[in-house]
Order: sequence, then C-alpha cells, then structure tokens
Amino acid sequence: DNIQQGAQIVTGPVWHDQRLKSQLIAITCFGEYQDDFQKVMTGFCTANVAIQKSLFEKYRFPVGIRFGGDRLLSWQMYQDQIKIHYDPKCYVYHFPKDSWKEIFHRAWRYGMHFFYLRYHEPSLPGAQLAKLRFLAAFPLMLIRWGIDIKRFIRLKRQSLYILWLPVFIVLTGIFRLIYGLGVFVGYFKYLDKKIV
Repeated sequence: DNIQQGAQIVTGPVWHDQRLKSQLIAITCFGEYQDDFQKVMTGFCTANVAIQKSLFEKYRFPVGIRFGGDRLLSWQMYQDQIKIHYDPKCYVYHFPKDSWKEIFHRAWRYGMHFFYLRYHEPSLPGAQLAKLRFLAAFPLMLIRWGIDIKRFIRLKRQSLYILWLPVFIVLTGIFRLIYGLGVFVGYFKYLDKKIV
C-alpha cells in the first residue's frame, strides 16, 4: 500500500514472541524496529522491507559481504536521499535461533563487524568512534547498553516485563560485553584493511 502511495522503501516492526530470550534479541538486535509509530529511518533490515523494483536497477545488494549487507545497501540509499519509511502496520514475526549460545554468538558477530562494515562504507554512523581504533570497544559497549536499557523501559513500561528489568540489565550487559570484545578483536582482525 505504501509503495503504491509513492514511498520507494517501506520497513516496519520485526516482532518476536514474548519469551525473555526472544525479547532480548528484539531489543538488542532489532530495537529500532520495535516502535509503533511512523517515522523515517536511516536503514532497514532484510527481515522486513519492501523496495520499489526500479531501485534495484541502480543499487545492488553487496556481494561478498558476510554480514551487514542490508546495512550497507540501506545506508547507500539513505545517503542518496531516498527516504526509508517505517510503517507500524507493516510488521513481520521473526523467529531467530534463540539458544543462549546463538544469542551471544550474534553479539560477537555484531561487534566483530563494526570495523569490517566501516571498511566497506566509512561514512556509516560510528565513524568518529572508529577513530579511537580498538579503544572504540569500550564507549560502543556502554552506549549500546544504555540504548538497550532505555528502549526496554520505554517499550515495556506498561507490562509485567518491567519486573524483569534487573534481569534484562544483566543479560544486555553480558550481550554488550561480548559485543565490545568483538569490536576489540575485530579491530585487529581487519587492521590490514586500513579502515581508519
């Protein structure tokens, strides 16, 4: 419906079931896709996006990128001033692997690819932090942890989930610690790429 009304890209909520592990993934990995109001985004995830066919004549999904191709593609479109519309009525349910091992492996991958993605697209948000080199791991870890907690409180404040806040703070802390370690190791892994 939005594509017919002239929007070239539409994304929306990526819902998860109500189990604590699923909500941990929802907030830490898909947090910006949890809102129930319309907005303009700087990116999309391929779990939930509709793109006007004509855009694929100009833009291609990055080939050979192991992780974060959707972030690179959407950032390129955003940089070219193509609006990415977020519509809360365009939702999907996402059922990722949610063993603790898989959740924390996801945190590691996200961290490891912080520098990898900025090698491919230096204008991505976080470029200023990337100049801190491997020390970027520490502020990134704390900033993301704060965003996760703030988002959890905002989204869950009217439900019984707020009783889980202390547990959630600990779990997101562990998630972001692993993420920070991934950023730290990722810097040295991609050092030869001369990212910064």
